[in-house]
Amino acid sequence: MTTDTLILYIVSPAYSGSTLLAALLATHPAIGTIGERGHFHRKMVARPVIGSPFCSCGRRFDECDFWLAVSQQVQAAVSPAGYRRPFSTFRLYPSLPRRLNRYVEKLCLRHALQHTSQQLPWPVRGRYRQAAQANAALIQAVLQVSGKSVFLDASKSEMDAVLLNDLPGFRVMVLHLIRDGRAQVYSTLRHHQDRDAAQASRQWAGRIRAQQRLLGLAGLPLLRVGYEALCADPAGTMASIFTFAGLPADQGSLAFRQPHLHIMGNPMRLSHDSEIIDRQAWRTSLTAEQLATFTQIAGDLNSSLGYR
Repeated sequence: MTTDTLILYIVSPAYSGSTLLAALLATHPAIGTIGERGHFHRKMVARPVIGSPFCSCGRRFDECDFWLAVSQQVQAAVSPAGYRRPFSTFRLYPSLPRRLNRYVEKLCLRHALQHTSQQLPWPVRGRYRQAAQANAALIQAVLQVSGKSVFLDASKSEMDAVLLNDLPGFRVMVLHLIRDGRAQVYSTLRHHQDRDAAQASRQWAGRIRAQQRLLGLAGLPLLRVGYEALCADPAGTMASIFTFAGLPADQGSLAFRQPHLHIMGNPMRLSHDSEIIDRQAWRTSLTAEQLATFTQIAGDLNSSLGYR
């Protein structure tokens, strides 16, 4: 009797602390991760590399023994065409406009929810199967090279969580990472100066509602994790996650800056700062007008998540 490989999947809006959570959970001896799996194509396949070329271990992705071994195994398991496409984000037709890709993604998602992907129309069915095989090969390669048994994915996409759960031989359990929406709006305004508080508030509320809606439809095992609770009690939060995943709860560590980890994602992975603290700069940085705008647009949703 075979047991499906467990994928712990972090779903969250941007700037929620998913990279920190992934690094902490990766200290468990059973958990293997590359952080945001969705970045694999842009770091290991795309030329030139999109974004920072450095792994959290300090070496360039194309010079890191871990990544070279993983990439070699994936290439050996999939077709050259399937490997070249951005399979790690399930984008099946990269040369087509984004709008058409979104249509294909929604079509695949509908079938994945019902586990009927074999009924997808041709040729979407063939490309979806190639992307599924490539993602399965990537996960298996990471676990084999790292010697782990549980794969942790911090890619944040609720759609990817459903698509990965459709892979034969895998099962997904979701960690829904949330953070005070006002902190999210502050981070968005800081990183995207072309947006205002209303746009940032609508963006955050839209992401949370979309995640709640799809995760509810999928019915995947789910544990809500608060970023603030993680910072206040990281050991206790980690223990509750390990218990949720059926892992020994006392085998993690707060020493998450470990050179053997190979994580893609937020630039904080390259920092040497090991302090875990909830920096609430939004309290003094957001204006009264910006806070009022947030309350009007997303205050009720924020309150429903426990933020008063």
